Amino acid sequence: MNIVSSTAKINNTIYKAFIIYSILTIIFGFIIYYLCEYINQSSLLFLKFKEDSCRDFLTGLNNVRNFNNLFNDLSKRAAERKERLSLIMIDIDWFKKLMIHMVILQGMKC
Repeated sequence: MNIVSSTAKINNTIYKAFIIYSILTIIFGFIIYYLCEYINQSSLLFLKFKEDSCRDFLTGLNNVRNFNNLFNDLSKRAAERKERLSLIMIDIDWFKKLMIHMVILQGMKC
């Protein structure tokens, strides 16, 4: 009787440990899944913010930050290749009036 009762206790202990292990595995699996989803969403938002930081949200035109990055990259490439780099800057007078006119035209198309 003693051997049977100790074997039953061992089997009961192993069964309880298995149940606890299974529950913990499921819980931690969900936690890891949600952490991975959070990291994925965070990286997508970071890429969107990075892209949005280089463009004006109203006009969609590149801003000064993007110009600086592009100009630095092109000047480094020209220096490495020992090429010349030209730059043409155009100042548009009445830019605000021009943009308002363009927005009105875009509104009429919708």
